[in-house]
Formats: sequence, structure tokens, C-alpha cells
Amino acid sequence: MTDLISTLRQRIRISPSESSVSGSLPVIFFGDALSARVATIGLNPSKFEYLDRTGIMLSGREQRFASTVSLGAVSREGLSDAQADEAIEVMRSYYDDGKPVYGSYFRHLKNFLAGMGASYAGRSATHLDLVQEPTDPVWNGLISSERSALMERDMPFLIWQLENLPRLEAVICAGKTVSEQLRAHVCIDVKDTGATKRIRWWLGTAHLGQRDLPIGGWNYPLDRPTGLGTAGEIGLGKMFAQALL
Repeated sequence: MTDLISTLRQRIRISPSESSVSGSLPVIFFGDALSARVATIGLNPSKFEYLDRTGIMLSGREQRFASTVSLGAVSREGLSDAQADEAIEVMRSYYDDGKPVYGSYFRHLKNFLAGMGASYAGRSATHLDLVQEPTDPVWNGLISSERSALMERDMPFLIWQLENLPRLEAVICAGKTVSEQLRAHVCIDVKDTGATKRIRWWLGTAHLGQRDLPIGGWNYPLDRPTGLGTAGEIGLGKMFAQALL
């Protein structure tokens, strides 16, 4: 565990990219990744995890993550171990009661996870991203070379997480780009495919160093019009649980 925490601290200190939200830290996970047995994976953190709609840094009760400002640090690189540990603890508690969890994105994934018998708030599930940087502009507003550079830089850390998070039992790719990118960078045997409403899903096994992980994914983020509804999202989770857990 000591080596794992050391690597997480090191990642917190990575230099920001040109498009990083000023004052932000890389979001290495949402929720308690050290306890989770299921990980959902998205593309990258929204800039609104750090900024309000006018572009001002969130503070007080509205703040979701530690920043260099809130930690009293000059830069990411200058974070002490204690400051890095504080930032990590804030990330682990993202879904705790009373926290200002962002948007409908997670609400739909919570329904899916309920079907799997897992929970962000219960710390049996966590959310990871292909790219850990919150960017401004948002991902689709970045030029292709910046997106490629971020993907090349951040993907190895995600793969390291999948290899090393201690209790992980299954991985869920929450969208087409996530599914395609992870399947391009990790050896994955796809064993089954199918469709439910507008969702086209796949299931398989990821081979990660000394660890094999059950994995699955689908084409549309669940906060888009998928035709599933709450019951359908829970049902999708139950089907994935039966296949992967």
C-alpha cells in the first residue's frame, strides 16, 4: 500500500498541460478507488468540477476537489506529501453525503451500479478517466493534437490503476470512445456483444500484467437519450453483474 500511495502522490504532482484548468489537480479518481471493487471509466473530468459557470474557481461548500489554492501551494510540483494526501482524501470522499456531486452523468451510472450491486457512495465503486486532466476548453473543444498528447500522457496511469488498485474486480467502459481507446491500449478478449434499446454493449476480459479483469462497455454515455430509463439502466447493471462478477 505504501508504494501505491507514493505513486498516487507522484501523479498528483504532474505538471499541468496547456489546457489544464488553472489551479486544478489531476483527478486521479472520483470516490474511494482504494476500496472499490467496480470501476466505471469516462473520458476526462469536466472543467465544472473546478469552475462555476462563469469560470470562477469553486470554493466553500461548492468545492468538489482540492486545488493548489485551497492547499496553499504555489504549484502542483511543490505539493508536500501531506498536501498530496489531503487532495487524495478529498477525491476518495467525492460521493460522501452532502458533497456537491456534478451533474446527471453520475446519476445514470448510479442506477447502473445499483443493478450491479455496487455503489459510489458505499465506496464499493469508483470512477476513473482515460485522461485525468480537467481541461478548459472541454475535451471536444481541444484541438486534435492536444487531445492526442493528453491521451498519450495519461493512458499509462489509467492502465497502472487497473493493474494495481487492490480490490478491483470489474471494469466498465462508459461510452464508445472509452471502449475503443481502452481496447486499443489493453489486450481485451471480447466474449459477448448485444443491444438493449440504443445501447450496444460488449463483455470480455482485460489482460493487464499479472491481473485479468472482467470488463465490459457500451456505445453511448448513459446521460444521453438511450431509451433505457431508470429501470433499464438498473437492468443493464444486473446483466453486467451476472456476466462479470
